[in-house]
Amino acid sequence: MDNNKINKINNKKFSEVFKKINFSQTVLDVFGDCEVESIYMNEPQALLCLRSDKIINENYAEALLSELKFGAELQVAFNIEGTPQEKIKSLWENVLYKISRKNPVCRGALENAELEFESERLTIKSPASFLLQKNKTDLFIKNLIKNYLNKDIAVEIISAPPTQFKPVIFENIPPAAKTETPRAIVKIERQRPPKTQNIAAIPIKEINFGDTVIRGKIFSVDIIKTKTGGEILVME
Repeated sequence: MDNNKINKINNKKFSEVFKKINFSQTVLDVFGDCEVESIYMNEPQALLCLRSDKIINENYAEALLSELKFGAELQVAFNIEGTPQEKIKSLWENVLYKISRKNPVCRGALENAELEFESERLTIKSPASFLLQKNKTDLFIKNLIKNYLNKDIAVEIISAPPTQFKPVIFENIPPAAKTETPRAIVKIERQRPPKTQNIAAIPIKEINFGDTVIRGKIFSVDIIKTKTGGEILVME
């Protein structure tokens, strides 16, 4: 990186560095006491590096970046006390926020993941481990933790059995548009497997035949009427 593209601020207060920008009160309340370490003026956008003595929910980053007079990404380091396990737990919402901006699907795979800590290692157990590993989420989380805490933590993602499926009932599903299409009731049921049977998640591309159950979140439901008078239920 060229030196002429790095603007070192020498740890000045955020409110002092950006005193000419009329930030909203919310942004000032959240970031006003932060220290600005440096600003990397890269193309097509800059990198703003802050340091804080308290945990900041980075969901507020969107408000800050939208009010800046130049395009930028935000990186916040934290001076907080506690064990590595306590620090990572307190920062986990920020980790999920960063992952959601990079890959929302991976964020969903981490929602109900189990976290285990041992010394300088973080183990993440998820039924969608193959998806997380394919997208190198472990390396992404490792780099995030290093940026947050200036500390190297080993991160490993391993497979975990999925939770038991429950019957799902969708009632009174509204049609996509104001038509006379009747509302539908769909029941999805399956027999519970014996308690001694483990269900391992596998990639969809490896499924060749047989009955299949797919677990996930439903974001929208649509009903499409076919030319023959039938109906197709589309779930995203």
